[in-house]
Amino acid sequence: MPDPGDRLRRRLVLVERLEHVPPPASYADVLVLDASWTPLPGDRSDLVPLRPTLARVLDRVNLFDGSLDVLDRWAAAAGAPAVYRVGEMTWWFRVRLTARWPIHEVMLWDAVLREIAPAGRYDVLEVPVERPWLGVAARLHVAGTTSTVVERPPAPALPKQRAVPRIPTLPDAEAAGPTATDGERRPRRRSLPRRFARAVLGRVRGPEWERRAALEAERRRAARAAQVRARRDAALEARVAGLESRPGGVLVVATAGFFQLVESPRGSRFADPHLAPVADEVAARGVPVITLGLQLDHHRRADWRLIESDPTLVPQSLLKPRWGDPGDEEIEVPDVDGFLACDETVVEVEGRDFGSAVRAALADEY
Repeated sequence: MPDPGDRLRRRLVLVERLEHVPPPASYADVLVLDASWTPLPGDRSDLVPLRPTLARVLDRVNLFDGSLDVLDRWAAAAGAPAVYRVGEMTWWFRVRLTARWPIHEVMLWDAVLREIAPAGRYDVLEVPVERPWLGVAARLHVAGTTSTVVERPPAPALPKQRAVPRIPTLPDAEAAGPTATDGERRPRRRSLPRRFARAVLGRVRGPEWERRAALEAERRRAARAAQVRARRDAALEARVAGLESRPGGVLVVATAGFFQLVESPRGSRFADPHLAPVADEVAARGVPVITLGLQLDHHRRADWRLIESDPTLVPQSLLKPRWGDPGDEEIEVPDVDGFLACDETVVEVEGRDFGSAVRAALADEY
């Protein structure tokens, strides 16, 4: 139940969907975060749609360049490239690629709140706990004012809709044996009569025969999987040898989780949409390019299809077996958490200090 004192304090309640709207209250407006919702004639006057404001914000604010500008100004002032350093290499520019997205979201919500909740209109902003970056933006919005931010408990689960049938994922090579991309035919499944005959023989010959037959089948599967692993290892060794024969190139570090279908002069392929065009331009100038695919394992069938299709791609699974060193465990890792805890760098954006948002984004991601 709301505190009776809230009736004297104007409140903006933010909810995910129309189904989560609370009962009307004279002291509260409700912002529906579902951008597809549009109020109809006769709807409650306290319900505020997001879409009109969102459209104006997206027309006015360059969130892509703006989020990078915030990170770059913070990094220059705080000395981030020197902190995110391992050995002779700084990892900051890799961190920058993904840390920008929380900043992007905070900037978006900050611009929305500037329009919907200007200073003095509301005393309390009630944000859903499931939206942490909206919460960060709300706290920036009320900083230096008498307004407060409270977290709204998780919305009740909506009735489940009928599930869409999922496409089954492909099993690992060790379990599934050779694939079509390994140059071998898939083992044919036994027909129903043959499986029936095997079951009958098992009953006739007894449990010992069944046990031996199962062990033999497992041995064959393991042998096929070992052959697949050996072929893939040999193919990657040959690829690496070819890439190493052209020194002085560029190493692109890409995360497979970000890969999308990219159209380029090399044709259609799955790659990082931000890095692939730059890498292609560099390669077109005659500079060798090697792409290190994080999260890729050449022993997984689905990953192997992607790895095999790109002659410049080296999977993360090859790093430790091929280039690993016992001394790697002793490499000194910088204390990034301690650095962020002590940092007080100010990054001003239209009167807001985004330094705390940057630190929250970096602490959450890394």
